Amino acid sequence: MATQIEEVKGTASSYVFEVIGDSNPGEHGFSYTAVAKRKDGSGTTFRVRATGQKSQMRGDRFCAVGSFAALGDSDWARSRFFKGEVARLSLRTCYPAEQGMPNDIVQRARRFLLNRLNPDSTEDGSLIAGVLCGYTTELNRGSIREDFAACGLSHLIAVSGSHLAIVACLVQNVLWRCGLDSRKSRVLMLGACCLYTLFTGAAPSAIRSVCMVGCTNVSMGSGRRSHALSSLSLTLIVMLVIWPNLVFDLGFQLSALSVASILIFGRYVSYALHVLRLPSFIAEGMGITLTAQIATLPLTTLVFNQISLLAPVANVIIAPLISLLLVLGVVTATVLWIPGVSAFMALLLHLCSRVILFFVSALAAVPFASLYVSPLPYAWLVPLTCAVLLYWLWPRPSGRIVLVLFSLVVAFVGIDLLYWGRFAPPQITVLDVGQADSILIRDGDRCVLIDAGVDDTVLEALASEHVLSLDAVLVTHWDKDHYGGLCDIAKRYSVGEVIVAQGAAQQAPFEIEDSGLNLVEVERGDTIHVGRFDCTVMWPCETVDGDDNEDSLVLLAQYAEGSAHLSMLLTGDSEVDQEHEYAPAVGDIDILKLGHHGSAKSVDMSLLEVLDPEVAIASAGARNSYGHPADECVAALQSYGARFYCTIDDGSVSFFPDARGIRVHCSGSRGAAVE
Repeated sequence: MATQIEEVKGTASSYVFEVIGDSNPGEHGFSYTAVAKRKDGSGTTFRVRATGQKSQMRGDRFCAVGSFAALGDSDWARSRFFKGEVARLSLRTCYPAEQGMPNDIVQRARRFLLNRLNPDSTEDGSLIAGVLCGYTTELNRGSIREDFAACGLSHLIAVSGSHLAIVACLVQNVLWRCGLDSRKSRVLMLGACCLYTLFTGAAPSAIRSVCMVGCTNVSMGSGRRSHALSSLSLTLIVMLVIWPNLVFDLGFQLSALSVASILIFGRYVSYALHVLRLPSFIAEGMGITLTAQIATLPLTTLVFNQISLLAPVANVIIAPLISLLLVLGVVTATVLWIPGVSAFMALLLHLCSRVILFFVSALAAVPFASLYVSPLPYAWLVPLTCAVLLYWLWPRPSGRIVLVLFSLVVAFVGIDLLYWGRFAPPQITVLDVGQADSILIRDGDRCVLIDAGVDDTVLEALASEHVLSLDAVLVTHWDKDHYGGLCDIAKRYSVGEVIVAQGAAQQAPFEIEDSGLNLVEVERGDTIHVGRFDCTVMWPCETVDGDDNEDSLVLLAQYAEGSAHLSMLLTGDSEVDQEHEYAPAVGDIDILKLGHHGSAKSVDMSLLEVLDPEVAIASAGARNSYGHPADECVAALQSYGARFYCTIDDGSVSFFPDARGIRVHCSGSRGAAVE
């Protein structure tokens, strides 16, 4: 790897790049993995993560003007490095290079079919392209992927064993009708599966499937009885020997784990559901889905922070339709050269796709179709407990036991939803969202978010606080690190309205305007009620456009119930020049949220003497380039005697009003305290 890193020091224009995976759309354009090789043929090849404004398909070869950069030291950078990538490539311009010969026919066939499907024109076309060709670029741009994820259906789009089983069945039926014997049919069928795997991008899950098909064919051809678990074990060993970095590939991990669990426990779980008098086809489908979902729970909660409650039901409804879509797609692809027939088949194909999208959209809209959860450090206990229970109840569970276990699961989920949805304790939480701001105020069934962070990192923070819906999101001003995650929040949560300073609604960024969110303006003196919290607007004093730090909406949040009390000043990105103007009207407070992430101008001794806070907190990201929180800020707080917290060290920090004082809980190492 060191040799490859040395090679990266050249200029991008001296390389030819070959794309080895379809593009993923993102905020800064399209990103994809490409293999770089010098134009003169010298040196070694290496992989880079390229980003540009033009979408690329797998197999594209291009030359470019751009710049290499180190991956960095983030979690994202480490994940890319484990996948064999050694640098980032930012593209300014790129132009096609001479196409190579490997897989040329397969790539041309894929391009031809994708051009006919035109996936970027309609949603149903993008779904067909994803299911039939493994092309998911357009799927990732819209809401389809999110709806499938909410219903626990993402695996139906990914090319894997179910796709190959359908292709193999179609090919084998045709070969048998042609009169070929079983041995020749198996060989040709395996060849067709290999071609389809290459055609769809040779994803690890597809390679795993085709290798297992090969093992089964070899067993049957040699007169031996096939054993799926042995085939899986051999396949995984061989794949990891050839491609060791697959051990870090999430798709490979999920595929291996789900298939192994289905082979070991799938039929038993299906039988347990059959005991509840469910029809056989429903018990079979739900059993397989439940088995895979429980087995992969430690991975999915860690990566996606999402658990689909509708997955078992949704899979029973949608899986047969996806299978039908694939069958229609294969048939349509084979008759494209017959004008009348191909047009009729294309009509059926798009009709089936639209039906699927309709049902998926309807299922995703069901309340609590999925739960957003924080990464569960002990999530592995869930599949382990289920495995122990299965062993203990083996071989014949009674309907009563299955019903009791199912009722316990429903009760556990229901109690959790009821508690956090209706009876959440009063609290203000400064969320750990990196170099950005996001503060949660909640009490009972009321929940308001102050600022939305810079990106979808805020979703994980909200999940860790068991947030189910938001009555409102207040955006202090239009800096990206305060509103950047708002559209992501709106996609996952019910958001009542977006509150901004008077005049700021007219200057909302275009993505906020296009989102359809309801913007409401407030002015100084207005009060926002969040349960028993009263949040009074202290700044700005006049109409603003919301573009600058001094335009920040400032709130004084106060709670008083019996002997429990709490007052906290939420300053946005305002600094001492503005703070000195509104501080006299604020008076004595318990907690100061430092302005502008704890910058050097966020606080001074005269301001502290007016506000007299016992606690101060800054929201900042580790190793940020601004040096936040500034040494001057921390020194002033220490000199004054205020207790200082920062999300860099303490993670998300929650403040609870209590009769004994203010109870503080940190998700980081500091833990709990009473101020």
